[in-house]
Amino acid sequence: ARDRYGEVIPGERGIALEQRIATAVPPTTALRWIRTMSDNGMFVRVADPEDGRRVFIELSDGAASAMAAYLSSAKASGGLAI
Repeated sequence: ARDRYGEVIPGERGIALEQRIATAVPPTTALRWIRTMSDNGMFVRVADPEDGRRVFIELSDGAASAMAAYLSSAKASGGLAI
Protein backbone atom coordinates (compact mmCIF):
# COMPACT_ATOMS: atom_id res chain seq x y z
CA ALA A 1 0.00 0.00 0.00
CA ARG A 2 1.18 3.48 -0.80
CA ASP A 3 1.53 5.95 2.03
CA ARG A 4 0.05 9.45 2.08
CA TYR A 5 3.30 11.00 0.78
CA GLY A 6 3.27 8.55 -2.11
CA GLU A 7 -0.26 9.60 -2.97
CA VAL A 8 0.69 13.21 -3.56
CA ILE A 9 4.15 13.07 -5.09
CA PRO A 10 4.95 15.87 -7.53
CA GLY A 11 3.31 15.33 -10.89
CA GLU A 12 0.57 13.13 -9.46
CA ARG A 13 -2.80 14.22 -8.22
CA GLY A 14 -4.84 12.93 -5.35
CA ILE A 15 -8.56 13.51 -5.21
CA ALA A 16 -9.71 15.29 -2.06
CA LEU A 17 -12.37 12.67 -1.32
CA GLU A 18 -9.86 9.82 -1.69
CA GLN A 19 -7.44 11.59 0.65
CA ARG A 20 -10.20 12.06 3.21
CA ILE A 21 -11.25 8.42 3.07
CA ALA A 22 -7.64 7.23 3.37
CA THR A 23 -7.13 9.22 6.58
CA ALA A 24 -10.29 7.81 8.23
CA VAL A 25 -11.29 11.14 9.76
CA PRO A 26 -14.63 12.97 9.51
CA PRO A 27 -15.12 14.88 6.23
CA THR A 28 -15.20 18.27 7.95
CA THR A 29 -11.88 17.58 9.68
CA ALA A 30 -10.23 16.41 6.47
CA LEU A 31 -11.50 19.37 4.46
CA ARG A 32 -10.41 21.80 7.19
CA TRP A 33 -6.87 20.37 7.16
CA ILE A 34 -6.71 20.29 3.37
CA ARG A 35 -7.76 23.96 3.34
CA THR A 36 -5.23 24.82 6.10
CA MET A 37 -2.38 23.05 4.32
CA SER A 38 -3.38 24.69 1.03
CA ASP A 39 -3.45 28.11 2.69
CA ASN A 40 0.04 27.44 4.10
CA GLY A 41 1.43 26.49 0.69
CA MET A 42 1.80 22.76 1.33
CA PHE A 43 -0.92 21.62 -1.07
CA VAL A 44 -2.10 23.04 -4.34
CA ARG A 45 -5.80 22.59 -5.10
CA VAL A 46 -6.64 22.19 -8.78
CA ALA A 47 -10.21 22.11 -10.08
CA ASP A 48 -11.00 19.20 -12.37
CA PRO A 49 -11.79 20.75 -15.77
CA GLU A 50 -14.07 17.81 -16.60
CA ASP A 51 -16.03 17.66 -13.34
CA GLY A 52 -16.66 20.87 -11.40
CA ARG A 53 -17.52 18.87 -8.28
CA ARG A 54 -14.07 17.34 -8.02
CA VAL A 55 -10.85 18.95 -6.76
CA PHE A 56 -7.39 17.50 -7.19
CA ILE A 57 -4.73 17.96 -4.52
CA GLU A 58 -1.09 18.23 -5.44
CA LEU A 59 1.87 18.55 -3.11
CA SER A 60 3.43 21.96 -3.72
CA ASP A 61 6.95 22.09 -5.09
CA GLY A 62 8.25 23.56 -1.83
CA ALA A 63 6.54 20.91 0.30
CA ALA A 64 7.76 18.13 -1.98
CA SER A 65 11.34 19.41 -1.71
CA ALA A 66 11.10 19.70 2.07
CA MET A 67 9.66 16.18 2.39
CA ALA A 68 12.34 14.72 0.11
CA ALA A 69 15.08 16.44 2.15
CA TYR A 70 13.57 15.18 5.41
CA LEU A 71 13.31 11.59 4.16
CA SER A 72 16.83 11.72 2.75
CA SER A 73 18.15 12.96 6.09
CA ALA A 74 16.21 10.28 7.97
CA LYS A 75 17.56 7.57 5.67
CA ALA A 76 21.12 8.86 6.09
CA SER A 77 20.81 8.77 9.85
CA GLY A 78 19.56 5.20 9.98
CA GLY A 79 15.88 5.59 9.26
CA LEU A 80 12.81 6.66 11.15
CA ALA A 81 11.81 5.28 14.51
CA ILE A 82 8.06 4.96 14.69
